Amino acid sequence: MSWRSIRLATLVILGLLLAAVPGLVGCGGGGGTENRTFTVGTLADFSGPASYAVVPTVNAMEEALLYYQEQDPIKGITLKFAQYDHQLNYSRAIDGYTNLKAQGMDLLYAMGPTERDMLRTYVEEDQMPVIGSQAREDSYDFPWIFNITTTQQWQGFQPLQWIMETWDYAGKGRAPKIGHQGYPLNSTDQEQLAIDRVLADPQYAGKFQWVGFDRAVMSNTAWQTSVQKFKDCDYVFISTTGQMIATFVSQMRDNGYKGAFVTNGDGFSGYFNLVRAAAKADQLYECYYPWWGPFNGGPDSDVEWYQAMVAETKANHSDWETRLATTGPITGWVTGKVAYEGIKAAVEEVGADKVDGDALQAAFSAIKIDFASTGNTFQYTDDIYTGFRTARMLRWSIEKGTFELASTKWYEPLYL
Repeated sequence: MSWRSIRLATLVILGLLLAAVPGLVGCGGGGGTENRTFTVGTLADFSGPASYAVVPTVNAMEEALLYYQEQDPIKGITLKFAQYDHQLNYSRAIDGYTNLKAQGMDLLYAMGPTERDMLRTYVEEDQMPVIGSQAREDSYDFPWIFNITTTQQWQGFQPLQWIMETWDYAGKGRAPKIGHQGYPLNSTDQEQLAIDRVLADPQYAGKFQWVGFDRAVMSNTAWQTSVQKFKDCDYVFISTTGQMIATFVSQMRDNGYKGAFVTNGDGFSGYFNLVRAAAKADQLYECYYPWWGPFNGGPDSDVEWYQAMVAETKANHSDWETRLATTGPITGWVTGKVAYEGIKAAVEEVGADKVDGDALQAAFSAIKIDFASTGNTFQYTDDIYTGFRTARMLRWSIEKGTFELASTKWYEPLYL
């Protein structure tokens, strides 16, 4: 039995024991003696191109939620998890939502912004609160979706700010050449919107030489067209996922590309082990990404909440090294903490037996958490339902075999 299953079984048994003891108060201060089952449903890609990063993120979210529930139990509830695999096929998103609802879902964790955007009408009608990772700038003000990390557009703006601050315009006598390699999904569209907005802004006129945008088909592994297009770039932004990132980086280096690669927050952070397996070690220079929190092996990786969850993972999983190989667990741990705080606040406000979508929506809206070393306090506002807004730039160190800070500055979004 897995550690997660043991924890769930323990919580169920504890609930049954409490229910059997006369005189104990039941759900949310009412007179009942039986715990209410609270179901967190997850809609994500568990077996498709993004699964390499998705699975450890979801596992970490569930384990963090159980960890905090064990440390300070939310009285009157028994946690349960349900999952639906859309396989990165968004035609399955609505069916997945319906399936999870049929399993009694009380709170939805939909990782990607595309499926969340597709479900907006449904979740608003059902009053179903949703938590997710990245947001889209054109939908971060939707009051039923609570995003955790910086938006996809912000993760495009932040590297562009860093490039403008670090590029030696006088010494090189020109602006940096930039291009963008993407694929036919919303994450690529959002990255390109960010680039286009900066290029069209008069205050940044002359700061970049735009080489172009290339969109590959899904699961592409042959990149000769892109190699020719981007071979003279100083920076190539990558918004693909999984093995596509790995083969693109490898083939670009094999064909003599000397410039830098920049991904959004889920690119190198979630898939860099695939890149390392595909490319030679000495080819992995100038690889960058924006990141909103602490990072494995970094100067702030000893923060208390991070170390607590690392210790839990090491204590309960023999494959802990594999589980901690990417930053996916960090996103999952924070998501689990946010979910816990929202559920707890709703239960304390109205009682476990009365918690509904409205109570959860109000509780999540009021969340404020001071996570150490994240650049800003995690909280939502009336018009921006994205908890973290700032990010630092990280780069891969060939010498250290890990990511390190490329800049200590926390970059705010260029546009809100």
